[in-house]
Amino acid sequence: MASVADVVDGHGVGLFIRETRTGHIPFFHGFGIAAGQADYAAHYQTVDPRMAYALAHPQVAVHYDRLAIDERAMDRHEFYDWLLKVGGFRHFMGLRLDLDHSRSAFLAVNWRVPHGHAEPADLERLRRIGRHVLQALRVAERLKTVPSPVTGGLEILDRIRHGIFLIDRRGHCLHMNSAATQVLNRRDGLIMDGGALLACHGPTRPRLDDLIAGVVGRRERPEGDVLVLPRATGARPYQVVVAPLPGRHLDLPVRDVAAIGPVAAVFVTDPEDDAELATETLSRLFGLTPKQAEVCALLAQGLTLKDIADRLSIARSTARLHLEHIFRKTGVGRQADLVRLVLGSPITLFGTDGAPPYADVAE
Repeated sequence: MASVADVVDGHGVGLFIRETRTGHIPFFHGFGIAAGQADYAAHYQTVDPRMAYALAHPQVAVHYDRLAIDERAMDRHEFYDWLLKVGGFRHFMGLRLDLDHSRSAFLAVNWRVPHGHAEPADLERLRRIGRHVLQALRVAERLKTVPSPVTGGLEILDRIRHGIFLIDRRGHCLHMNSAATQVLNRRDGLIMDGGALLACHGPTRPRLDDLIAGVVGRRERPEGDVLVLPRATGARPYQVVVAPLPGRHLDLPVRDVAAIGPVAAVFVTDPEDDAELATETLSRLFGLTPKQAEVCALLAQGLTLKDIADRLSIARSTARLHLEHIFRKTGVGRQADLVRLVLGSPITLFGTDGAPPYADVAE
């Protein structure tokens, strides 16, 4: 999508497949619009006047705002208000690509306010690149039964409870996991603008910009660093790590960014995240009974034995007995050591019982 954006001079580009009968969107990939993908698939496609026009006029391959709505109506429309908030977008052109009788693909190019409406030259560029996109989709269809280690890796990221942004050579976000999408949806500490990850807190923004620019090779600081990002709501600050990825090819020209892939990662931890630990995994890891695993998980979350007894509706003496058994099975003798052992294990990376921590957020 980054390459498509270059060709059509777009600020945000999205490609999605829509099932004709159900309206379901099983595939959505974008550049510069990642913060809005989940919301669009879940709701805004149903109120998008451009989509309504495309569906009502299947014979029209290329479409743009003025075919579907006039400028005054855009000013008052829920969809355009959301577009402006999510990425500063206003104008658009789109291309319908028919895959088969049951599905259509839509290639959408969004521009920010200063660009204005699509011009004939813009539409012609979209038609030309659309042929290549359709060919790529058909090749992907033929290859979709071939296992992909890259795709599998991205799916694994969605199971991790910490936010992860994969950054390309230009400092733009290529992919984010579900937890990262949740962070952006809060618009409290971090936002996405034109594909770039930005700090909301003014004094901190240059610092994050510098760290990302350093690890992607645009400035000196290739080793990355850590950063604390304040939040306007008063919630505890995000803890951020910016780090280079191994095997980077920073010597290649920027125009080859699509071939290079991600060269850096931004990891975001939310101290306010009090999601429960996976008790079933704790049981398997340390040989605990289900009740012992519950006690162990609650201790790791900072609860006292009294709090745990009240939470589980058991006597404090019973909670203390569970703790003694946990000490014996884990090989530690103090609560502080137990908490350190649990929080230092891989189990803290994942949501409850290994499920994605934010399974309701689509990428």
